[in-house]
Amino acid sequence: ILLWIIGKTENPLRYKLKRMIGPFLIGLSLMGAFLFIRNYLVFQDWFLISPQGGLSFYAGNGPAADGVFRNPDDIRPDHFGQDEDQRLLAEKATGRRLKPAEVSAFWFKQTLTYIRRDPFHYLKLLFHKARLFLSDDENGHSIDLLLQRAWQRRLDINPFFIICPFAVLGWGLLRKKRGELFPVDAMILSQFLITLLFFHSTRHRAAILPFLLMFESVFIFWIINQIK
Repeated sequence: ILLWIIGKTENPLRYKLKRMIGPFLIGLSLMGAFLFIRNYLVFQDWFLISPQGGLSFYAGNGPAADGVFRNPDDIRPDHFGQDEDQRLLAEKATGRRLKPAEVSAFWFKQTLTYIRRDPFHYLKLLFHKARLFLSDDENGHSIDLLLQRAWQRRLDINPFFIICPFAVLGWGLLRKKRGELFPVDAMILSQFLITLLFFHSTRHRAAILPFLLMFESVFIFWIINQIK
């Protein structure tokens, strides 16, 4: 990939793709490399982001999954308890000591086995998570979000159920600038795919909300100009 990015080309389309995708892939590669090195230094094992990836996948797609995070049974609902209990349960099931990456792989395998056993339930779950991502529902677990929910519903003059469709329309109006907006489009798509892959969470959508507001404003100003 790096050779393709830095190589010379006379093809205008390929040059444009390299300008859009090249910096994104280089940054992603560097970030991934630093994560791999950091995790090996801390855990003496190679994995990309977190040893809880498999457990998060199980929480979002396992037998008790309902689209949002639900702490699995028999696992304590805190970071230390999750790290320790997921390992103990995995080692009990396999009958041997496991490295962090092997523990994560165990929970991935458990989830994939369940999905293969009931694929229709998994498809329904994917549609439900997509609906949650596009709805006005805020699934937060911190006390601040719970306290804010009551007054937010009364005072919010631009709720998400308005932002979302207006943003989609504004995004469509900017179709001629798709190349320039590739990083923003990629970020929004990545958060949506993370929700489908794991579960819906307020923090997944918070990162893209500023960009949705900008797309919404494009549509609002377009309407104003049409009225004029």
